Amino acid sequence: MNAPLQGQGDFATGPHPTTVVDASGGSTTRDVSPVDLPRLLEVSDDDPEQLREMVDLFLDESQNLMQKLGTAIRNGAAPEVEQVAHQFKGASSSCGMTAVVPALQGLERMGKSGQLNGAAQAYAQTGEGLEQIKAFLAGYLQTLR
Repeated sequence: MNAPLQGQGDFATGPHPTTVVDASGGSTTRDVSPVDLPRLLEVSDDDPEQLREMVDLFLDESQNLMQKLGTAIRNGAAPEVEQVAHQFKGASSSCGMTAVVPALQGLERMGKSGQLNGAAQAYAQTGEGLEQIKAFLAGYLQTLR
């Protein structure tokens, strides 16, 4: 059994206001933490090295998915927007990276409906969520030293 991660209970995470665009182009604002830390710790088996590897992998893959998503939106390729948003949403949800999930859900719905009105805004929100995740993780990983 692995020892619990040091600093786990000491890292304060405040909610971040997030505006979510839905498939109809409407939006709502709500407070959410950028990372579901209990979920991240669960999937990394409370192992600091595994957590670091998982974070690095997520951040690398998220950059790749952001590029694919941006290209699909610029090209008006709704099926590809749906597929990439679905893949990105699943990867984010599975490891607790919650800040990007609402915007990705919106993009997935837009892609499925074939209506990409508002996709650029949802894409920008995904990028903002990713930045919140990066800032959270940078602060959290420093507590593990």
